[in-house]
Amino acid sequence: MVNALLDGPSVEAEVSYEINWSGITNRFELHDAVNTFAGKYENTSATIKWAALRDDGLTFVSDPASTSFTEFALLGRERNGVFFS
Repeated sequence: MVNALLDGPSVEAEVSYEINWSGITNRFELHDAVNTFAGKYENTSATIKWAALRDDGLTFVSDPASTSFTEFALLGRERNGVFFS
């Protein structure tokens, strides 16, 4: 962590994600005019797999998406600040 905070040496990398959303279980809206924030949301399930490839050739790969377990998944659209009105 100190290396990142001090902008120490690093290795370039590329990461890819594949997320599959399914099965809406709940829909809800939030609106807070005082803090100029509003959103529409859907609780759902999701599976994900990812892979990372560093420029030095080192590769990291997750387990298959079929092995993932959804603790919490939420899709939403928000408006705030100058976009609130």
